[in-house]
Amino acid sequence: MTNKHIILDNYFEYINNISSIYNLSIKEFDEYNYSLVEFMTHAIYDRTTPYPNALKLARKLNDIGDPYLAYKLLDKESKLSKNKFQRQYLKVRSASFLLSTGIYKKAEIILIGISNELGDSDLDTGLSCYISGILAFINLVFYENFMKAEKYLNRINKIYKYAPEKNPQGFDSICRSDIYTLYYHTLCDIYIKIAKNSKYAIKRAYLAKLENLMNYKKLDVEYFKLMYELNYCELQILRGDLNGALITIKSLENKIKNTHYERWMNSSIFSVYASIYSEMNDTKRTYKYFKRSIMASKIYGNTIDEYIMINDSFNIVFKDFKNKNVSEIIKYEEPLIDQLIQLLRLKDWYTSADHSKNVRNITINIAKYLMKKKQIHISEHDLYVLQFGAYLHDIGKLYITWFELNKTAPLTNEEFSLIKNHTVFGKQILQKLNMDKLGDFAIGHHERIDGSGYPKGEKNHPLLVNIVALADTFDAGTSTSRKYRKVRKESEIINEIKKLSGKAFYPKIVNAIIKLSNAGINLKSYKGD
Repeated sequence: MTNKHIILDNYFEYINNISSIYNLSIKEFDEYNYSLVEFMTHAIYDRTTPYPNALKLARKLNDIGDPYLAYKLLDKESKLSKNKFQRQYLKVRSASFLLSTGIYKKAEIILIGISNELGDSDLDTGLSCYISGILAFINLVFYENFMKAEKYLNRINKIYKYAPEKNPQGFDSICRSDIYTLYYHTLCDIYIKIAKNSKYAIKRAYLAKLENLMNYKKLDVEYFKLMYELNYCELQILRGDLNGALITIKSLENKIKNTHYERWMNSSIFSVYASIYSEMNDTKRTYKYFKRSIMASKIYGNTIDEYIMINDSFNIVFKDFKNKNVSEIIKYEEPLIDQLIQLLRLKDWYTSADHSKNVRNITINIAKYLMKKKQIHISEHDLYVLQFGAYLHDIGKLYITWFELNKTAPLTNEEFSLIKNHTVFGKQILQKLNMDKLGDFAIGHHERIDGSGYPKGEKNHPLLVNIVALADTFDAGTSTSRKYRKVRKESEIINEIKKLSGKAFYPKIVNAIIKLSNAGINLKSYKGD
């Protein structure tokens, strides 16, 4: 055993005492982040020999909520393995963990590449089926391409009987029963999602398919049977049997209570509760279970579940937004918008707790100053759009995994790129909620007028979006609990902003914030006219 293996064994022992990173105290969380530097050095950068417990360690890292580190560990392990199949298998497993971070396009490329290398042995067939299952999942969850997802599953159905009867020692997920479980429940998910998003004949057709699927062969495996009940409950909701669905889901919740299945199923169970109460028009209980679903995903470290639950819950809780324009939403749905911000505060620990509100108030103070000086004209409607666009500018962070968002250890370039994606995710969320105009502020608040920003690097973007960008920069530097830098004095930030006039921000906006600051105005507070 090498010294590096001893260090990895000690690290494994350390994280075995952690149930979830989310549950750590601030001190413990800082200790975990500090330990990552040494781990990356010995497990990834400097290691030259395979580590026998790499797969077990990677699974544990994923379970506690750090799938990116699990990916890096197995990616390194795959490069050190001398056995071709083991190398391919570890690469596939590393991609499955990468998928959990939300970096799904790279995961997809890795999986397709390995799939093209495989032969026709039973092990290759098992791994090929597992890859097809993950690719189906990617198309189901991230692309919402249900037809393509179903094609991948049809491929599994044709060949899975040629996979190993049991998982070989040191491997998992490639035997017939594991593959059939993946196939069956992913196909249920596809039919459920299509039925939920369709009407009339198409909905009836997929309800019939789902009912037929419920009569397929069932495995005498506890997890399979529990997932069957969950899917059956979804079918009851689609049929309109809400009381029956409540009985089923309560029974399922009781069955898994105080078992290890709580870790994997609670978030889905709470999401089903939210769906039932939404159909009953019980807004209070709908939001209660929506929140519990997301919190369960974080507490148990289920990063991919967190993404799914947030996505599904948007469709449940905010379904009425689709029938309203942005003016009606702003006027009548402000409490629900506040709930979105509360979710963001639960998720993002290292941004100021009041960051969204601060950016909104700074934005309005700058806009009102420019209007008063007759340097810009903004209609009452556009001022409302600006106000709520600023308030929801960071909403895309809901789609970033909790640990990546709050990590204090140095980020890799890949991780930083993931964080940057919150701008794109924000626009997607707001489009989904029928608030397209507000999406411009989400995607544009890190752009700069000289083209040095992200995600598009556009020059001369709209002035109102640039106001939000400046407000975000100002609050980031002057608020407590920032992740990447220490808090500085307001005068320091103002001097820095001066240097960016005409480069990052329009001169008239920079001049406005300087004038307001020099006048002693509390930029983070707005009391109206």
